[in-house]
Amino acid sequence: MRGVLAALALDPGSLVSTARLSECIWAGEPPSSSAIQVVVSKLRRVLADLGEPDHIVSHPSGYCLDIDPEDVDAHRFEKAIDAARDSRPDWPAVGAELERALAMWDGEPLGGVPDTQPLHTERVRLEELHRLAAEDLAEARLGCGDHERVAADLEALVSAEPLRERRWVLLMRALYASGRQAEALAAYNRARTVLVEEVGAEPGPELRDLYRSALAQDESLIAAEPADAAAVGEAFRRRGNLRHPVDRCIGRADELAAIGSLLDDRRLVTVVGPGGVGKTRVALEVSAARSGRTPDGVWWANLAPARNGDDAVRAVQRVLDLGDDGFEGTALLDGVCEALVDRALLLVLDNCEHILDDLAPAVSDILARCRDVRILATSREALRVSGESVFLLAPLAAADAAELFQERVVAPIDGDAVAQRVVEQICERLDCLPLALELAAARTQHLRLDELRDRLADRFEVLGEGRRDALAHQRDLEAVADWSYQLLDESERLVFERLSVFSDGATADAAQAVCAVGPVRPGAVEGLLGRLVDKSLVVADRSGPVTRYRMLQTLADFAAGRIRARGDGADAERAHAAWVRSLAVTVSWGARVTGQAVAAIHDEDAAVRDAIVWAIAADPVVAVEICDDLAPYWFGAMRVSTGWDLMRGALDAAGDRDLARRCSALAWAVVFATLAQETELADSFAAEAERYEEERGDRERLGRLYLLRALAAGYRPDGDLRRWVEVARSHLTAAEVDVGLGHVHFAEGAGLLVAGELEPAAERLRGAIDVFGRVEDHLGLILAVSRLGELGWRLDDLDLFADMHARLLELGLASRTQGVVIGARARLALARLLQGDTETAENMARAALSGCGDTFMPVVNGYTFRTAALVDLHAGRVNAGRAELATAIEAFERGAGSVGAGQAALCWIDLSRAHLSTGDLAAARSAADTARSVAMSTADPWVCEQADAHARTLDASVS
Repeated sequence: MRGVLAALALDPGSLVSTARLSECIWAGEPPSSSAIQVVVSKLRRVLADLGEPDHIVSHPSGYCLDIDPEDVDAHRFEKAIDAARDSRPDWPAVGAELERALAMWDGEPLGGVPDTQPLHTERVRLEELHRLAAEDLAEARLGCGDHERVAADLEALVSAEPLRERRWVLLMRALYASGRQAEALAAYNRARTVLVEEVGAEPGPELRDLYRSALAQDESLIAAEPADAAAVGEAFRRRGNLRHPVDRCIGRADELAAIGSLLDDRRLVTVVGPGGVGKTRVALEVSAARSGRTPDGVWWANLAPARNGDDAVRAVQRVLDLGDDGFEGTALLDGVCEALVDRALLLVLDNCEHILDDLAPAVSDILARCRDVRILATSREALRVSGESVFLLAPLAAADAAELFQERVVAPIDGDAVAQRVVEQICERLDCLPLALELAAARTQHLRLDELRDRLADRFEVLGEGRRDALAHQRDLEAVADWSYQLLDESERLVFERLSVFSDGATADAAQAVCAVGPVRPGAVEGLLGRLVDKSLVVADRSGPVTRYRMLQTLADFAAGRIRARGDGADAERAHAAWVRSLAVTVSWGARVTGQAVAAIHDEDAAVRDAIVWAIAADPVVAVEICDDLAPYWFGAMRVSTGWDLMRGALDAAGDRDLARRCSALAWAVVFATLAQETELADSFAAEAERYEEERGDRERLGRLYLLRALAAGYRPDGDLRRWVEVARSHLTAAEVDVGLGHVHFAEGAGLLVAGELEPAAERLRGAIDVFGRVEDHLGLILAVSRLGELGWRLDDLDLFADMHARLLELGLASRTQGVVIGARARLALARLLQGDTETAENMARAALSGCGDTFMPVVNGYTFRTAALVDLHAGRVNAGRAELATAIEAFERGAGSVGAGQAALCWIDLSRAHLSTGDLAAARSAADTARSVAMSTADPWVCEQADAHARTLDASVS
């Protein structure tokens, strides 16, 4: 919450995007798509409890803190500094403004906020402004003639930060103007000692000139006007051939520090990473920082033109100006080593990836024979020699990428939220690669931001012209990718190309199913993936339960272009769809569905969607097959909304090309359409499927169809549940389908629960749990355990309610079904609240709330927000509780048919009680009336009784 408040307050009155807020709270990706909404909701509750008005304004793309900038102390601080600068050379006015600015300072800026990159950067900026203001104040007092007092203040400033040369300059001037010439000269010697010992650099020109003037007793020093800017230090180097950067390095502070630390400890550091990530620039910055403290300098050798190891050594010979003695091979290397044997220098070898086999022995030899030589190499692959430390350079952080892009654009970008969001999208689509961002920024001379973003679908065409001073293989985006591609052998190219069909990366098994083609044997795929990781073309992501091999989108697009040129794109997509089809079968109707199988489907969410979308266009029957097999997963994992969108598209595209498969999928479509409250479409699907199945007479298929009709009936007040249950039981018993009978028990129990027949419902649900446990149907267990937990609530059996939801949480965690986990946590939090464990209840409710999103059935969010509301109401946070109940009602009304409506009715009862607790009888009565109306629409007697009982209680309390 502090991070969100800080990010909004630093830009008062302006829209701050949700992406920016996420970066201010979490160092990596947010835990869910709605996490920011949850944090802002919590912040609003805290402000409301403190009696503060709600100044947070919501927008579709972010939030705004609608306050006057003058209410933010950081803004007032900067405004005072600006006023001081505008007052120059009126030194009394300058001093007054700066004293006002510094008086606002109270401890560390942004104290207590998350230490994320954006807020850390802002904190560092404010701290630097504070330092400059203190120095400017000393300068202003010198201008006012207050030399003695300033000298005392400056001694403290110098002691606090002795490497800031400007402070030494001001101290010398103050001492000299106070008639203390000897102390002024001594201050210079102190400054020189500190600078030489700490950073290996002599004092800068201004300090040296001041020293000479003091020696010459130049009286103009007393009346000299203060300098307008801090002194500039000495040049980058004493010796070497290092070239100066011509623009600012953005966003690499941590990487530069880490590489510098490695170079302190190790003599060979190789910076590796994909093309365009900025390895050369980072090496240049590291080298520049070390040049002043490297006795024999920093020497830079570009090895891009080298064809072999001899060329590389000869390049080193040339940059060291050792002369051309005509030697080759070993003699050439001997000459270089002889020249370096007594030298302490840093040798930078840039662009090594194409000659690694030849270069590695030479590097090893130089290090072994020249003990004071250190080597910094850049390559897309490690040298793999003894003593090497490898630093993997990743793309820029999102905020740094946006800053780089905006600094390099041809014309300034408007500061409005829409433009900022487009910049963020451009950076995301370009993988935050510095080279790609610079190429894109150059295109803003001809394209608007939104045009540039939209045209990045063909990034290699749009970003085809780079800097003329760049190396040939770094001049444009395609050349960067092609340089790495040309270094691959044929097997590596095949795996690289076909891996591009996985939009969210692939496990080794998945890659094997798609990439094993032609000369690539299945058993060789994993090794080839490892080689591509080594070459910085693929990233091995180990953050999940199984290693995933991913590609930057830029490289994936390049690989996709190569596979299309080869003519193998459709074959790779078909292999990908076939692999997804094999996954779907593991959770299909009648399969032995393990928690591991369910987890595997969850992990491949992007692959599943991509395969179905591709098949809808290329082979709709395959799309229907996948959807039919995955339907039990979508239903049991609380992801019906996702499944319904895909299944509907597949059915529409396939038409009647395969009637048997179509009608099998239609049976599930009846359930999904019912949950989506499209009952007329559900009835149409049911009639079509029933005509087909009755004609063919397959007892198992008929039993499955009628079972699913029974499930759908449980979500409709007009559903003929008993009829469909009996017909389904008859067919499935005849077909001897055990798992089917388990589902019949579940459907009947769930229906009886809604019908108010609680004891028979409990018997059927326990029977379903027994069957599902025996046949190992993890998804069936999730369904039955969930409903039995709800039954415990209706029976007022709190132990049953808590036990079932604890078991449901275990099932969800075992299968990584996040919708199940979140719903179970929310309901278990409610149990803990009623058991008196309010601390655990609050923690669990907040944990559930942080995981809410749009990928689950709406009822999951409904349960979660209702529990959070009840926790808040119990704690006396009435306003927050009411707001959360309103969100819960909206979620329940969006899905799960009459079951969702029943839960909405219970929320209206909660809302009525909340209004009653604050004495708002009219609002309490209105909410109670709505609860009764909604309850009657469900035909759920228990819910109706709850609404009626609350109305009677309300009447009694009023009377």
